[in-house]
Amino acid sequence: MMERFSSDAQLQKYSEWFVPVKIDVNSDQWKSFRQTYKHDGGGVPYVYIVRADGEKLYGSGKRISAEELYSIVEDSIAKSGRIYSMAEVSAFAAAAESASSQLDDGDLEAAIKTMMSVKKIGMPGQLNSFAAAAIAADEVATRVDGEVTSKLEAIKTELEEEETAPDAAIKMATAQRQLIRWLPRKDDVNQLKKRFKNDEDLESLLGQAILYQQMSEARQQNNFTKLLSSYRKLVSDFEDGLIVPRGKTLLESAISPELATADDFFVMWESSNGFRTSGVVKSIEKNDAGDLVSVSIVDRRDKTMKVPIEKLDVVSQQVAAAIAAQR
Repeated sequence: MMERFSSDAQLQKYSEWFVPVKIDVNSDQWKSFRQTYKHDGGGVPYVYIVRADGEKLYGSGKRISAEELYSIVEDSIAKSGRIYSMAEVSAFAAAAESASSQLDDGDLEAAIKTMMSVKKIGMPGQLNSFAAAAIAADEVATRVDGEVTSKLEAIKTELEEEETAPDAAIKMATAQRQLIRWLPRKDDVNQLKKRFKNDEDLESLLGQAILYQQMSEARQQNNFTKLLSSYRKLVSDFEDGLIVPRGKTLLESAISPELATADDFFVMWESSNGFRTSGVVKSIEKNDAGDLVSVSIVDRRDKTMKVPIEKLDVVSQQVAAAIAAQR
C-alpha cells in the first residue's frame, strides 16, 4: 500500500503525513501488535493506519480498490486532527517542557512567554493534534490558562470589597502587563481594564498600583534610585492614595542596615522648595526625644551640607528616617 503513495499522483500529496512501518508476521513484535490492534479479516499483507496517539483508524487484510484506498486515507486524515511538521512538533515539545518547569518554579510570566513563542505555529491549548508533543503542549497550556483565570477571578472578587480593592488594583497592574500576553484570556483582561477605567476611584487605584509595581520591580533589581523615583511620583500624584502607605513600607524595607551605612549609597534628596542634590548621609542629628533634627549630606563633589529636617520634602524626610532606623 505504501508504495502507492509514491506512484499514485492522487496519493502523493499525503505521503508526508504517513510513516510506513513494516512488521514481520512471524515476529514477537507482530504478536504484541496484534494483542493491541485487531483487523477485520483478510490475509497477508495486513494494512493498518494508526493515529499518533495510538488510536487504530483502519485495520484489514482485505483487498481494496484505488477508490476505496482514497476514501480510507482521506477518512483517516479527517480523524487525525491537524498534522504538524517535525520541526513544529519539536517546537511544541521544547515549549511544553520549558513552560512546565517554569510553572513548577512559580514563574507564570515566563511560562506564558514560552508558550506564546509557538503561537504562530498554533495557539497552545487549541492545537487540535494527536501528536504527543502537541498534546503535551495543550496540557501545559491548560495549566497556564487555569492559573491566569484564577488570578483574574481573584481580582474580580477583591474588587467587590472596599478594603481589598487596593489588592485587586495591584494584581490588575500585573495582569495588564503580564497576563494579557496570554492571548486566550486577552478579552477577559481587557474587560477588567474597562471596569477600572469606567470608575474614577478604581482608575486612581490602578494608577497607584502601577507605580507601586514599578517600586516592587526596582526592589527586586536592587535599584534604589528607580524605586525612590517611582515612590516620589506615587506621593506626588496620589498624596492621600490608599496604596501610598504600602509604598512607604516598601521604601523602608528596601533600606537595609548594609545599605544605610554604605559609603556609596547616593540618594536624590529634595528640599521643600524644590532644590535637589544627590548625596550620601554622613550623619543624622536627633534631639533628646529621639526626633530627627538635621541630616548631613556629602554630595558627589565631596561637599558636606547640613540640612534641617523640616527643610526636606516629605519623601526625603521618610528616607532620612529609614536610614536613621537602620544605623
